[in-house]
Amino acid sequence: MDEEVDPDNENVNSVLAQESSELLRIISGQTPAVIMKLCEMMPSEGRWDMVLGPGSSSATHHIEAMLNYYIRAKVADCCNFLQSVCILCENIPMHLESRLMSVAGNANNDCENSSPSVTDGKTSSPLSEKQLIKRPRIDHWERYIAAVMRLLQRRWERLSERLVRDVQLESVWVSLRTPNRGRDRPDQTPGSAEKGGRTPEADGDYGFMESRVTLETFLNGCAGKVTILVGPAGSGKTLLMSCLGQLWAQRLAPIPSSHLFVLLEFRHLNLLSCPLSLSELLFRHYLPLKGCNEANRAIVDYLISNPEQSCWVLDGYDEFHSKITKQELRGEPLDADKSLPVSDLVSGLLNRQLLPGCTVVVTCRARNVSDLEGLSDKVGHLLGWDRHEIKEYVDNFFGLKGHSSHKAIGPQAADLLLSSRHLLAMSSLPGLCNTCCICLEYLLLKVREPSKREIHGESGTEARRNAESNEEKELHIPGGGRGEEGRRGESYGPRGDQRRGNDDILTDGTNGTAQPTPTEAQIPPTLTQIYLTVLCAFLSRDPDATESNEGSNATSIPQSVVCTLGRYRSELCELSQLAWRGVEESRILFTKEDISPEVLDFSIRTGLFSQVELRREDGGLVNSYCFNHLTLQEFMAALRIMTSADVSDTQLKKRFSLKTRWTTKTDQRTVFTDFLHQYVCGLASPCCTDALVEVARTSGGSGGQSWVQKRQNLVLKLLKNFCQSNTLTGPKILDLCHCVQESQDHQLAKQAVDGRSTLELRNIRLLPTDIDALAFVVSSAGDNGIGLDFRACSMELECFDVLPRCRYIHSLSFRSRKYGDKFAEKLSSILPNFTTLRKLEFCCASLTVTGAASLVSALQDCPDITEINLSDNNLKDEGIKHVADIFPKPLRLISVKLGRNNSSLEAVDYLIGKMSSCLNFQNFNADGMKELTVTFSQTSDLNSYKTKSEPTISLLNQKWCKTKMQKLANSLARCPALSVLDISGGHLDVETLRMLTKFVPKFKVTKKIM
Repeated sequence: MDEEVDPDNENVNSVLAQESSELLRIISGQTPAVIMKLCEMMPSEGRWDMVLGPGSSSATHHIEAMLNYYIRAKVADCCNFLQSVCILCENIPMHLESRLMSVAGNANNDCENSSPSVTDGKTSSPLSEKQLIKRPRIDHWERYIAAVMRLLQRRWERLSERLVRDVQLESVWVSLRTPNRGRDRPDQTPGSAEKGGRTPEADGDYGFMESRVTLETFLNGCAGKVTILVGPAGSGKTLLMSCLGQLWAQRLAPIPSSHLFVLLEFRHLNLLSCPLSLSELLFRHYLPLKGCNEANRAIVDYLISNPEQSCWVLDGYDEFHSKITKQELRGEPLDADKSLPVSDLVSGLLNRQLLPGCTVVVTCRARNVSDLEGLSDKVGHLLGWDRHEIKEYVDNFFGLKGHSSHKAIGPQAADLLLSSRHLLAMSSLPGLCNTCCICLEYLLLKVREPSKREIHGESGTEARRNAESNEEKELHIPGGGRGEEGRRGESYGPRGDQRRGNDDILTDGTNGTAQPTPTEAQIPPTLTQIYLTVLCAFLSRDPDATESNEGSNATSIPQSVVCTLGRYRSELCELSQLAWRGVEESRILFTKEDISPEVLDFSIRTGLFSQVELRREDGGLVNSYCFNHLTLQEFMAALRIMTSADVSDTQLKKRFSLKTRWTTKTDQRTVFTDFLHQYVCGLASPCCTDALVEVARTSGGSGGQSWVQKRQNLVLKLLKNFCQSNTLTGPKILDLCHCVQESQDHQLAKQAVDGRSTLELRNIRLLPTDIDALAFVVSSAGDNGIGLDFRACSMELECFDVLPRCRYIHSLSFRSRKYGDKFAEKLSSILPNFTTLRKLEFCCASLTVTGAASLVSALQDCPDITEINLSDNNLKDEGIKHVADIFPKPLRLISVKLGRNNSSLEAVDYLIGKMSSCLNFQNFNADGMKELTVTFSQTSDLNSYKTKSEPTISLLNQKWCKTKMQKLANSLARCPALSVLDISGGHLDVETLRMLTKFVPKFKVTKKIM
């Protein structure tokens, strides 16, 4: 943090003494001509004859002597010297230059009437002229920085009004990422020869790395670089950038406070349709500066001369309507005074054609990073909240209510949220955690309300009248923030004053009686039905709301939800129409001209809309509005599709496609989150028919149940076509599982797995909700069973809590270097739950003896296991011995593969010893150490009348010596009858060969020894 100094109270000679070491470094880096000119300012008796060269040690000595001279010189001489240094030297840090110019100017003013300087007069005049140029430039620069500080502090004050949780960069975690080069990047798992270290692997758009750092640490090294911060919609990117700006304004940020901090949002830049210069971008769009053009010119000139003293934060690239253009080769510098499209200005910053050396921070979503490949120096991915952070937020949300009824349901709300896979996944994004709490508040208070009113003897009419009175007084939702980001801000802290309308009538009233259990407020089973409940939760915040508390059953939407939707069908019709139009036009910001005043006021009042302040192209401010989160707009658009004949079947089919998590540079850019088709599938469920019919009964709706059911059947038919496709990639198969789960159609689930022996989910990042959707589908496989291949997938350990829900699994495959002992231990804890498991592959991984021991222990409780593949790990001899120990167990093993595990002949000897005790041992093949395979005959073969063939042992390409041959030959001699013994390919010296021949008579080989 920079220290504040008062130049009026500083002595110029003292300042020079304090900064002499820094000035020595700066002056030493200047050209010989500049150094000579500074030295010539000294009086003739103080000069030296100098021969200056780059990096000359004599030059450094002379500069040091010169500084010491001026430290003791007269004030006027010292002032002139410092002013000359600031004017002649390059790359002086702004804070230092400002301090030197300030103290020199103040001291010079005090010495105006003093005797003339002993410095040669010929240098005074030009220096004074340059000083007249440079000093005002610095003054304007500092005043502009101070104005920007005030702007960012006011912005933060607006955003932080509703926070219950402090935003601290040191408590936000970032996973370090490296960009991929292409979509179908193969698994780059190294072979056994490369096992010295783990390498990052493809994870959808990125190589996944286990390392993580705090956001504060991540940003500490961003000076002079292009840094990309990645996160999904609602992860708090804009809030965090606003926090960074506020910290900079308080001189607490990783960005020096002497630098200019420019925070631009791409959603605002979209409004700039006309070309503009760098000056116009700053003073018309970012922060207009009162005064003449001379000040603007001085600031821009200083910025161009000192680009490294600026930090440009470009927030929300995923919302930008244009696309960054990349220069393959270093392009020509851009003219900062030339008017250019805003996309060219942004591209110039990223390509280092404009203000080279400045700091640039860009925030975006993962799928947009491919646009920035080759431009970024570092990439970080914001990590979501964990269970502890989510629970802390829920406690704060309900604890801040200040009323006993809200505090009482806080623990229940936390339990409900943590038990719901969908709510838990939503809450990992700060922007949606607040929404989840509003939903839980609605569900839990709705459950409690009938009993409370009964206890207090309050009739429904009285309760409604009281509610209206209280809410009219207290329910006010001010605009501000960034729309979606305003809601994201609330994720870190909800609006504490928005939900108090019912607080006075919903007092505790339990008198010590038992509280409602979480099961009394049921969480809907699908994401779509949760959003229906969320919508009703917002609608219920209307002061005119009257609640229905009719119950629900397991096969339909609660009647209270249907009634609420019907009560507000006209508002929902207009809002859904607006949402659909926004999806069609890729718009998330709307003006007051886009919606009727009554519905606009209603939407702001209930929290469905957030207000955003935008600066128009002419510099004026205007209010815009957006849905409180992108996913809510998508849900409302899906509601329009399913309730309005205005959306044709053709438009529906156009929007209905499975999404992939792999991204390419040719992907069509969209601001939305790709959940629209899933919501459409969820609304196609018969459970939602009644709700859709209520909304459709408007002038803009379809008007009847038959039309709604026809539209639902069309969606299910489209979904069925995808289920029958055999060309789907892993990401699209996973997306299909989500769609089928939303539809809750078990027949579709069965069709999705019919004809697929294995679901290959390769090279994507899996979340617990993904496994939950997978479980819904694969559990319809029945006795045919199905396999799951997770090759190169990044899988959180929490996924294992959900994986046992997948029934009828006959094979599991895990192939990735990221899978190690910890992963294996977690897998081992659930393996016995797969009662139909026949095949396990855990290969090309990082398994050691520890993980192998866990897996082997678990496999003993899998009686139907027939195939085990642990090849290409790091088991070594001890790990292989653990596996061999299960051979005599009463399992149904057919094949065990253990190659490429850094093992030796000692492991081979141990395997042979264990196999010899197995009656169904069939074949053992060891080719060097790259292949190590044991096969057994099936138990049914032993009981058949067929003559069982005698086993074979192949020990190919081994590195033999006398002692190893002796030990192994002893084991071979104890083996039952073999048909073939093959030890070819290895080098046998005379002693080793003699040892082998000594044991040959003891071998029970019926056919041949090779």
